[in-house]
Amino acid sequence: MFSKRVGAWHSVIDSKHGESDLVLIFEVQDGSHHAVLIENKIDAPPQKEQGLRYRSRGEKGVEDDYWVEFKTCLIAPQKYLSSNSEIYDREISYEEIMSYF
Repeated sequence: MFSKRVGAWHSVIDSKHGESDLVLIFEVQDGSHHAVLIENKIDAPPQKEQGLRYRSRGEKGVEDDYWVEFKTCLIAPQKYLSSNSEIYDREISYEEIMSYF
């Protein structure tokens, strides 16, 4: 499904919906753009409704024609993920990433 990378940006700020730590946009075979909005938690405490704000930024990207589809993702230590109550499409622990490499 993946065709090519369009770009990757960090600290993408929307004045109404807050900040995405990382935004990855890629083009699929039909030419449409898709995005992954990533929250990268190192040791900061969770922010209230942060997962919802990520979803809002993704929906705004669809409305503004930046992409046709998106996913939200939280990357953090497993200990953080175990206690997280915010909703993201996917969660990946640093430990999983390390075992991949």
